Amino acid sequence: MNLKPLTCTAIAAVAAAAVTLALTACTSSPAASTAANTGTSPAPGPSAANPDSGDCLLGANGADVEAGIANPTVSCNQWIRNLAGTGLVWYPISQMADPGSSGSTDQETMGQACDLTDGTQELYVEDAGGQMYGDSICSQEEQNGWTPEGSPGPLAAQAQQAARQQTQQQASASAAAQAQQDQAALSHDDQALDSDVSALDNDLSTWSSDVATANSDYQSLLSEPVCQSDGSSDQNTYDDAQNVYDDAQSVYDDQSALSNDISSVRAAMSAVNSDLAQIGGTQGGTTYANDLATAQAAVSKARAAVSADDSSKIQSEAEAVQAKVNDCTG
Repeated sequence: MNLKPLTCTAIAAVAAAAVTLALTACTSSPAASTAANTGTSPAPGPSAANPDSGDCLLGANGADVEAGIANPTVSCNQWIRNLAGTGLVWYPISQMADPGSSGSTDQETMGQACDLTDGTQELYVEDAGGQMYGDSICSQEEQNGWTPEGSPGPLAAQAQQAARQQTQQQASASAAAQAQQDQAALSHDDQALDSDVSALDNDLSTWSSDVATANSDYQSLLSEPVCQSDGSSDQNTYDDAQNVYDDAQSVYDDQSALSNDISSVRAAMSAVNSDLAQIGGTQGGTTYANDLATAQAAVSKARAAVSADDSSKIQSEAEAVQAKVNDCTG
């Protein structure tokens, strides 16, 4: 005989009473389900969660377990009564969770517990965590003659497709976030490179100015007398030679600063090149290529300045003048 639709109050009463009962139609053999249905497949009852497809999609209060029945041969209300034997209160849901998503109760990952068929219906069950309820339902139905689908049933296939789409979306979102992170790192490292190059340029300018001062003072020194008219040492000339020597010390300090700058700029260049390799292209057009070329040119100038070692040359010249002053016999 056909089952009459139950009201929500009646459903709750039946579900609560059925907690102590064994599974009936859903845990009966496929033949028994068909017999209870007098050989016909009634349309889903008013509690069908997906009336367009005719599928019954059900969730349980207080547990992350869901059951979907495709091509049901009894009403969704009947399935609610059947599943009440698990000790849970079941209710219609609009859609099943995607495998891999978090459950609503304990946030554990939802996964397929089983995908069974009785030859007509598909019973697709999902559960989270240890899948205690899901495994219990699946085991009971297999004992009652249901068998695993040879290939995914319609609900299982739909869930798998949704899971793949979710995975693809997550991968795309992750790739986009990584690309944004990589671009931010590149921009940061390029700014650091520009800053280091600016510091190198400033030190190179200071070095050039100090070299010019030392050379100018040395040229002035050459015009001073080494000995006084009586043949004694000219103290002023000796002191001016010491000033030139001190100029050379400033140049030496500049060379040390340039050596440090070269190391910093090279490290910054390496970081930018590594970022570009991570991104897989020359993002930003010619901006980064130009910055790298500018940095390399600055490094080349600084290396030339350090290699020239003007400080040693100037100190030697100053010491030579002092030696001549000391040679005055008086």
